[in-house]
Amino acid sequence: MSVSYKCKNDDSCIILAIDVGGSKFVIGYVETNGTILCQKRYTWESDSRTPTIVVEEICSRIDQLKAIYPEWASRTIAAGMTLPGFVNTNDGIWVESDFMGAHNYPISEQMSKRIGIPVYADNDCKACALAERLYGAGGASDDFLYMTVSNGIGGSIYIDGLPYGGAFGHAGELGLFVMQENGRDSETDCSGVLETYASGRGFHQTYVEAGGNETDSEGNITGGLYISEKAAAGEQAALTTFSKQGYWLGRGLASALSLLDPGRVIVGGGLSMVFERYRYQLLTTLRRCNPLYAIDPIPIEPTMLGYLGAFLGAAALALRGLGLCDPAPNPQIEKNDELVVSINSTVSSFLTIRGQKHHGIHGHGGDLAGLIVDDSSTLTLGEAISTRGMIRHWKETGGTSVSANSTLSDLIAAADSNDEKAQATLAKAGHYLGKAVAIECVLMDPQRVRIQGEFVRARHWFESSFMQTLQTETYYRGKLPFSILFE
Repeated sequence: MSVSYKCKNDDSCIILAIDVGGSKFVIGYVETNGTILCQKRYTWESDSRTPTIVVEEICSRIDQLKAIYPEWASRTIAAGMTLPGFVNTNDGIWVESDFMGAHNYPISEQMSKRIGIPVYADNDCKACALAERLYGAGGASDDFLYMTVSNGIGGSIYIDGLPYGGAFGHAGELGLFVMQENGRDSETDCSGVLETYASGRGFHQTYVEAGGNETDSEGNITGGLYISEKAAAGEQAALTTFSKQGYWLGRGLASALSLLDPGRVIVGGGLSMVFERYRYQLLTTLRRCNPLYAIDPIPIEPTMLGYLGAFLGAAALALRGLGLCDPAPNPQIEKNDELVVSINSTVSSFLTIRGQKHHGIHGHGGDLAGLIVDDSSTLTLGEAISTRGMIRHWKETGGTSVSANSTLSDLIAAADSNDEKAQATLAKAGHYLGKAVAIECVLMDPQRVRIQGEFVRARHWFESSFMQTLQTETYYRGKLPFSILFE
């Protein structure tokens, strides 16, 4: 394995890689060309994994490693550290992790003080994407989406050869797409999100609900490899679980590809190791939910790095921190990025990314109209809130003043004249718009959203349902970081 582009090599220098997970951590030494010199895996000794305990346990093991390999330790110039949750990589702050108690913790500073070298930290998924760019399939495309499917689900985006972080540094969180209204509970207070169905935890829950075993013969929670073996043996619960896994991931990717239109998708994380078990259902669902994919298919493939992705990602973070490869996302460049939605007789939209309209690889980028907005069908935003779609809904719900020739202006006028069916139709349209905008904001993390067109005249009737849905289907807990403009 070697660094194939844009990365200077110095054979005398070594990187300390630190990969932090929910149940274990891995440390080891890596050469700047990606050659792994040693790798040690440890389970956490403490049941309480606060950031302070994380630092102490890891540093204790690093001291042991240095004593075993003093020559490598003397040549170590920096450390890279992958972390679950949100990380402000520019400041080295562990912003938040739902299951490890982090909250604005200065992880890089504390680790550096303890081990005496610079420590560069970032979210584990984003680190894996950087490793793909340096050592894996990401080097073959300047525009790709990396999706990790493990204890949680996350994403990292590359556009024009550079990582994309969004206006607030949170782009790529496709695991938090709402797939099912009032669905499975989530630690983010946003129910029915993708990772509750398709992460390792969600995958296990699906298996148990299908009649599979809670634990294996040794008392371990049943996971991907166990369920894969059961599927190979023809067990119905396992086969059902993999089919549903492909369905949920296909649904999530259908939305992401509508907005991004990337050159490829790389699937990483533990459940990528059994990708072939759910590939067919994933691609089938993707074609059904995103017809443009059927026209312009792209490679969707498991990582080439296997279980080494996060560990090599940690090494890559140190190289990035030292200026030896691609820089981190620059929030100053992306701080004015926005989504623009224009709703007249039809729906059109576009994204601005780094000051430019985002067209994607095939010219489909920013297609909000193509997003599915109904949990039980393939109804898209473009179908739901086009004039034809709203007039149909108005008629089907018993509107008395609707006709085959009714227009959006007629619908708005009827609502203004206290036609309750017309008012309900516009409120439903606001709900659908809220669902689509929520998906875009969770994935792309824009600075602002602009709603334009004749539909804005009905703001009085749709704004409440729009805002309620937007807040319900995003993880911001009611505090939207982006602004919304009605123009």
